[in-house]
Amino acid sequence: MAGRPKAEAASAFSRQIVVNVEALRDEAGMSNAQLIRDAGMSSNYFYTRLRLEAPFNANDVQKLADALGIDAEELVVPRTGSGSRRLHLDGAELGRRLSLLHDKCTPDLSAAELASSVVEHLGRNEVSFTTDLWFSLLNATGPVRVSQRALEEIAAYFDVDSVYLVNHKANDGRERVEAELELRSALRKAGAESVATRALGEASPAALLAIARAINEGPNR
Repeated sequence: MAGRPKAEAASAFSRQIVVNVEALRDEAGMSNAQLIRDAGMSSNYFYTRLRLEAPFNANDVQKLADALGIDAEELVVPRTGSGSRRLHLDGAELGRRLSLLHDKCTPDLSAAELASSVVEHLGRNEVSFTTDLWFSLLNATGPVRVSQRALEEIAAYFDVDSVYLVNHKANDGRERVEAELELRSALRKAGAESVATRALGEASPAALLAIARAINEGPNR
């Protein structure tokens, strides 16, 4: 009896898709089980293709991209390095948060000075970024796609938790960071900006805002 015919060797294109699926899955903090569920595939179907025993088709790529929250193109082109995932975000909300960071953290810098400083910081950390891109994010009104690594470095520049810029669904993170920003601003105005707001540990956002109000009002009000 003739044996089963050997499967054809996987193409470079199929290998690239698998490499990207695994990298982007890890960056998204997803397990294979979560990705399989969100993409609407069976485990056998997914793993057969992950092992390169069969190729993912165009429909599979789109399903995986939707599950990962990325464009399908990112699953088929060679990646430029770690941290290159591009996030889909509400541009207006991102612009609001960036503007707030400017107002509360670097009020003494003009818009142009801040843009140059941010670009310089990202450049030192090997992230390609421009002042034009900064202003386009600052003034965005619709959906935007932006590098996760760039947002993480921008958050580091302002010394805030990166979740504030990369995950707009994390309401707890937003409230905490914005309360810290109010307190930092109040401390700066009171001449005590060297005090680290994170040293307050588990204080709630409401408590941080109350402290900020007390500082702003002063002892004689």
